[in-house]
Amino acid sequence: MSSPPLWLTLEAHTPYTQLLLSVPRQGTVLKARLPPVPAMTPAVSLLVESLSAWYGMPLYAVVDADAQEARGQPGLWAKLLGDLAFNPNIAVEWTRLPLPKITPMTPRRLARHRRL
Repeated sequence: MSSPPLWLTLEAHTPYTQLLLSVPRQGTVLKARLPPVPAMTPAVSLLVESLSAWYGMPLYAVVDADAQEARGQPGLWAKLLGDLAFNPNIAVEWTRLPLPKITPMTPRRLARHRRL
């Protein structure tokens, strides 16, 4: 049975990109705030591959697709992470939080809500 993977979250915000690396049975071992976009295109791939090599474990990266920079420049972030598709030890997934389910107010519920 293979070992559980490292978990890396990437949140690309305007003032910074936040990274959180978690190791199985240890929890979060690395927190970093880097510039919002790397200076060189291969930097993200090199960083992710290096973390996987450092621990000698497969890595599962989750990119917050709703983060400001990722949403504003999805093509750039896809390009920055593109080289990782060829690495069998690394999986990248773009994710977004589901929108909350909003129940429409019926006239009766709205009137009752206004009285409260």
